[in-house]
Amino acid sequence: MKTILPFLSLVLFASTALAATAVQVNFTLRTTDANGAPITQSRSYHVYRPDNLPLTTPRPMLLSFGALFTLGVANPYFDAKATAMGFVVVTGNFLGNSLGNVWNNDNPRITGWEDFDYTDAVIAAVKASDNCSDRLRHWRLQARAHGVCL
Repeated sequence: MKTILPFLSLVLFASTALAATAVQVNFTLRTTDANGAPITQSRSYHVYRPDNLPLTTPRPMLLSFGALFTLGVANPYFDAKATAMGFVVVTGNFLGNSLGNVWNNDNPRITGWEDFDYTDAVIAAVKASDNCSDRLRHWRLQARAHGVCL
C-alpha cells in the first residue's frame, strides 16, 4: 500500500500536467498601412488542440477574436467543448497592430488591411500546422445542435 500511494499520486499529477493546453504562436506579419506602405508587425495567437485529435484527420477550427481574450492570453471558454466535439480553438490577439488596444476592423481602404491580413495569416498557419479544414458552415450547424453558440 505504501508503494502504491506515491505511484497513484504521480499518475494523477502526470495526467493533469500533460493535459492539452493552449500554445502561443508568435510570428511576423508583413502587411500594409492605410496608405499602402509596407509595415512589419510582431503578432501572436493561441491554439488549443485537444489531445485526442490526430493530425491525420482534418478538423474544424473555431476562431475566437473577441475583446476579452485578445490581450495575449488564450480563451479557455471553448476548451471543454473542443475536447468533447473535436475541434481546434484559435484565439486571436490584437496586440502588435498599429492601434494597439483594439482590432482594426474598420474600412480597410481607410484604416489599412493589417488585421484582415492577420486573420488570413492565422487561418493559413493553423490549417497547415494543425490540419484544420475551413468547412465551418456545416460544422457550425452541428455545434449549435450541441450547445455551442457561434
